Amino acid sequence: MINQYPQPAQSKLAVQPQIINPEGQLYANNSQPGGTEAKYGFNTDKMSGYEKDPGYNPNQNVYSPAGPAAEMQANPGYPQAYGNNHPTVMNAAAYGGGMQNPGGNPYPVHAPRDVQRAVDGEKRWKGKNCLDCITKLKGDEVRQGFVRKVFGILTAQTVFTVILCAIVLSTKSIEDWLQDNIWFYFVSLGVTVTLMIVLVCFRKPARKVPINYILLFTFTFFESMMVATISSFYDAKSVMIMAGIALVLFATMATVACFTSRKPATLAMMIYCSFTISLTCLFIVIFFSNRWVVTVVSGIMLVIACIGVMIDIDLITEKHGLETDEYIIGALFLYMDLIMIFLYLLSLFGDRG
Repeated sequence: MINQYPQPAQSKLAVQPQIINPEGQLYANNSQPGGTEAKYGFNTDKMSGYEKDPGYNPNQNVYSPAGPAAEMQANPGYPQAYGNNHPTVMNAAAYGGGMQNPGGNPYPVHAPRDVQRAVDGEKRWKGKNCLDCITKLKGDEVRQGFVRKVFGILTAQTVFTVILCAIVLSTKSIEDWLQDNIWFYFVSLGVTVTLMIVLVCFRKPARKVPINYILLFTFTFFESMMVATISSFYDAKSVMIMAGIALVLFATMATVACFTSRKPATLAMMIYCSFTISLTCLFIVIFFSNRWVVTVVSGIMLVIACIGVMIDIDLITEKHGLETDEYIIGALFLYMDLIMIFLYLLSLFGDRG
């Protein structure tokens, strides 16, 4: 009985079973007069890579579950283009070998030494992060990076001020010039107040690099000259002692602020009270400028400066404080706290030269 149903047409792209003779020539099993070109529309004898690749069997499964190495052993004529330079084999050799997955591609057992060394170093750095011991910074890598940046800038400012003051106090001519030309002190005061207003009240200058660094450096220079001018009226040894006490007191208040927490309402009340008391003390000093009044006011302002350290530390470490791109403002606040503590200590306990 003849099958009257038409058979599905074969795709022109399907490769028909082939027979390879000893010379490596290819023939179609169902060849007919006219050759393969007449039947399929193309000549399989002229396909690139077939006629000069003895040992290749088109009937084989191109994918070998045993992997490329077994594939090359089972089919010595394929692939001629790769051989031992097969990409998978090269990758396996680069990773020092590896176990075989079900598809035959080797998984790397060990990463390269330089990569492993970098990964291990990163793990050690994360494992020894000292800022994780602070509860409000634990796990917050963005805020931790912000805190590091603020304290790094603060350290640079403090070192610069110490060096500048040391140069002034050790050079008699500069010290005498600053004492004789007190106008320079008031010029520096005007510049620092103006720069502080620009950095704190305007968003763009404090956040755009390198303008923010230039403004901060200018502010630090003139503030350091003001500190050097005031210090020139005191004994150098007394200045050094007060500077050391100021650093210890600042570090103590900063540590206490880091390991304690305050609500935003409490923080706002502290800021309001500090500002009000400071303003009151300023008017008292202006109208009653005797030794005892200055001593009492300096003591009150010293306490307010210490409270200011806690307030500014909260602004830096808390999420409801400064934004992470306001590192210049954070460093500026802490730097002014440190300078105020030093000046009030010098006013209370310093020996005039």
